[in-house]
Amino acid sequence: MGVRRSLHFVPGANIKMLDKVSDLPADAVVLDLEDSVVLENKGEARKNVISWLASEGDKKERFVRVNPITSSSGRDDLEAIIECEPDGVVLPKVSSLKEVKLADSIISEYEKKRASSSVGRTKLILIGAESAGAVLNLSSIPKHSRVDGLTWGVEDFFASIGSRSKRDSQGQYLEVFKYVRSMCLISAVSACVQPIDAVFSDIADQKKLAEECKASAQMGFTGKLTVHPNQISIVNEFFSPGEVEVDNAIELVSAFAENMREGKMAFLYKGKMVDAPHLERAKKILELSKEIAKRDS
Repeated sequence: MGVRRSLHFVPGANIKMLDKVSDLPADAVVLDLEDSVVLENKGEARKNVISWLASEGDKKERFVRVNPITSSSGRDDLEAIIECEPDGVVLPKVSSLKEVKLADSIISEYEKKRASSSVGRTKLILIGAESAGAVLNLSSIPKHSRVDGLTWGVEDFFASIGSRSKRDSQGQYLEVFKYVRSMCLISAVSACVQPIDAVFSDIADQKKLAEECKASAQMGFTGKLTVHPNQISIVNEFFSPGEVEVDNAIELVSAFAENMREGKMAFLYKGKMVDAPHLERAKKILELSKEIAKRDS
């Protein structure tokens, strides 16, 4: 997995939006066959996405969100788009590991037949917690070798449990949504896959989006889903290490090198005790910074 700060949804039925994908600053694009496509346009959207995948080359990661894999349209989506070898597939409405294994079996069958494909190349990003029951399985669904990321479906979960609101009067998530968000993060990290924060649906409120991105990155999420082009640059900014953060990481790594030469792995640094976890965090910041610089060059 490379840099994946922003994962931007593009409706598969909208030709104009598909034509503009190459101009988007998103790290990854998710061509959508599910929620943004009305039932009567599902077939046409699939054709559009297949055509786009067959003709477009881009340094962005290219994902396709299929319909739920347990539905006939979801299986048809997957069998059709896998022929075009996208970088990955976004699976919605995932409630159990059984569904992940079903998708894996379909993809693996294709990869084994295709000489140019290596088994396991096509990654899965899961949208969990789109129903109350799915929340209870969040810890198990990403534990599959093909899974590379986990996010949560705030809007579908909201509808599933019959909430009257997602946020309080200050715009913060209500407790049940905070819980699901935290469970998504913990489940992703425990399975060693990318934790991806959910969509921020109020596309006009960029100030609140920035606040949410800041909090999300501080929590430990490393990317976020976007639904409007104006959201992408904000998301990229807050999920990138800042200049001060990078400078501090460089200083800390240098301090560790000096102290380790003296046989010390824990020492006082700027008034605080630091040890191995601090070094690991600093190295991750520097690695991410280099990857972003390479991506943007």
